[in-house]
Amino acid sequence: MDVVAYYRVSTQRQADSGLGLEAQKSSVEEFCRANGWNIVASFVEGGVSGKSNMQDRPALMDAISALKTNSCSGLVVAKLDRLSRDLFVQLTIERVLDRLDARVISSSGEGTDTDSPHSKLVKNILAAVAENEAAMISMRTKAALKAAKERGTHVGRPPQGLIKTEEGKWIPGPDFWKVARIVFLRRQGLPLRGIVAMMNKEEVVKHTGRTYSLRTVENICNRWKKGTRRWFAGIKDVSMIGPDLDNPPWMREGVMPSI
Repeated sequence: MDVVAYYRVSTQRQADSGLGLEAQKSSVEEFCRANGWNIVASFVEGGVSGKSNMQDRPALMDAISALKTNSCSGLVVAKLDRLSRDLFVQLTIERVLDRLDARVISSSGEGTDTDSPHSKLVKNILAAVAENEAAMISMRTKAALKAAKERGTHVGRPPQGLIKTEEGKWIPGPDFWKVARIVFLRRQGLPLRGIVAMMNKEEVVKHTGRTYSLRTVENICNRWKKGTRRWFAGIKDVSMIGPDLDNPPWMREGVMPSI
């Protein structure tokens, strides 16, 4: 039997590093090998929530297209929650596959081995459990963020340029002024590639010695969008940030951004 494999991780970092993907691939490939099935194509969805709709998942849409083109009988996932953490979305996907004479198959079992009413019941119950788990995770995350805000601390990793103290507060780190310059230039309308070219031309590197790549600059700008006003309110001109990035005018004048 020919099948298509689909893998999903919630963050782009997981997709880039392979964290979480290897276990999924190992499970799916071993399962298909044991059943004598042929995986005609594999698709990876990175940085996409399990609650996202079909239309917001390009890799899933490509997987369904490949399944149709190759007349495959199944879409294989490592676990049902890799397909979706939303019952309505999962049922929608299954209806699309039904029209293609195909079905969702979990390499972990989970009631997808047959099309019996009992199997469908088990599958729907597990989808509902996954949806509830996603809702609980969201609720706990919001509660943790609220509690941290009340304590004046932060949850998670700080954006580039900041470091986290033992008390959980974010303060400027060794690369803060370089990051400040990148964000300010982006706010002034300079394109990402132009910023990278300028940083490389001036041989500006991180404190680790590594250069600023296009992806790094893009991630910095995206991560700093909400915090820009808070941290860089005092910057009126790019000259305030350079050219001496290790000893900027702000530092010399004792003017620090409000934290």
